[in-house]
Amino acid sequence: MYVYGQLVESHRRADGMPTQKVVANLGRLSEIQIENLRLALDASRRGARVFLDKRQLPSATQFAKPTQNLRYLDLAVLRELWCEWGLDKLLDELLPRTAAEIRPSDVVAALTLQRCVDPGSKLHAERWFPTTALPELLGIDPTRFNNTRLHRVLDELEKASPSLMQRLPGLYRAQHGEFAAMFLDITDARFVGHGPALAEKAKTKEGVIERKIGIVLLCNDRGYPVRWKVIGGKRPEPAAMHDVFDEIRGLDWVGDVPVVCDRAMGCSAEIVKLLSTGVRFVTALRSNEWASYTTGVPHACIADLQPAPEESPHDPSAAYSTSA
Repeated sequence: MYVYGQLVESHRRADGMPTQKVVANLGRLSEIQIENLRLALDASRRGARVFLDKRQLPSATQFAKPTQNLRYLDLAVLRELWCEWGLDKLLDELLPRTAAEIRPSDVVAALTLQRCVDPGSKLHAERWFPTTALPELLGIDPTRFNNTRLHRVLDELEKASPSLMQRLPGLYRAQHGEFAAMFLDITDARFVGHGPALAEKAKTKEGVIERKIGIVLLCNDRGYPVRWKVIGGKRPEPAAMHDVFDEIRGLDWVGDVPVVCDRAMGCSAEIVKLLSTGVRFVTALRSNEWASYTTGVPHACIADLQPAPEESPHDPSAAYSTSA
């Protein structure tokens, strides 16, 4: 709260009503300055002298200069969405902790928010965290957000992934209703060095032989992940996709929702396997197999609907020129 001082003078208006006239606006004053003014005005009315001890007057307020700008607003909004979806409570159930530890769910939240606004490595995340308002928002000492803790929490998250994948579809449906479709695809990540145990030399999407892994992802029509898996670099894509179909067959949230997958599943042998799962799907048929399907499609009734070629009107000159 700020207090502003005014110097006023009492007088009467033309109609005789008493009022006050502002003589001067003194601006913001401290309590000591206001008290000194009162003493001075009172002494002036009495014709007395008053001594003001200037040492009692405080100097102008000195505000501390900021030493660092912390990233806040976008992270606060994302943090609110994270909690609104109940992801913090879900991860608290799946990643239990002792009373003396930092909540693993908060570490996962920080890493997720970092991927949203400033993606980078785990080492980058460790350096990035103290430059944000997340230590205050999450109640984590920046010195405890270290590389060792990040790897430990991620190991725990990997162990909890099967349970997490079971719970996420229900969470999505509660927010947005039933799925309209699902999309299944596989990408790869290659390594300059040796890489993890699953990294194997194989041809990448760019056609280069490198040490790589495969990443299988099944998401709904909003792009939310429902199944994911890291596979060896030499694992055939059709086999990995069939594993996903086998995992989700018969689940209540799948129902009649079609799974859209790419042409890797477009040959007849793969289609037969997909049909055996009972899961609806959409894929792209390979061009060299069109003939084996089109002969079985009833097309005679469609051919009967084709319009007859339009006859040209009788033109004697045209007939004459033709006979000539």
